[in-house]
Amino acid sequence: MRGADQYYGINDGLGAVFGTVSGMAGYTVGSEIVLITCLSATVSTAVGGLISALPFFFSRGIPTVIWAPALSILAHFGVGLPKSLVTTRPWWISGLEMTLVTVIAGALTYGLAVAIH
Repeated sequence: MRGADQYYGINDGLGAVFGTVSGMAGYTVGSEIVLITCLSATVSTAVGGLISALPFFFSRGIPTVIWAPALSILAHFGVGLPKSLVTTRPWWISGLEMTLVTVIAGALTYGLAVAIH
């Protein structure tokens, strides 16, 4: 992995955590809530990144490029399932919502990378 790739990955993770924590800091006055939110966002970002990167530890080439997004899409579907507990939507619609967001974000990111490269 090139240094720039690692830099952008770290930058993305820090940006996501900072955005979450900043939002919570503006919403609440309790510093313990902000700390818990920061830790939660950090752990969830790390786990999410690890799920997408897992195939690269065990494989190379085209199979890896197929497995990485497939695992990410499945993980996002799984994350969407519990949303149905707090909404009135069926579980499969909540899962598909997260899946659709993932596919769109992945396609845009891939397209931009191809265009820039």
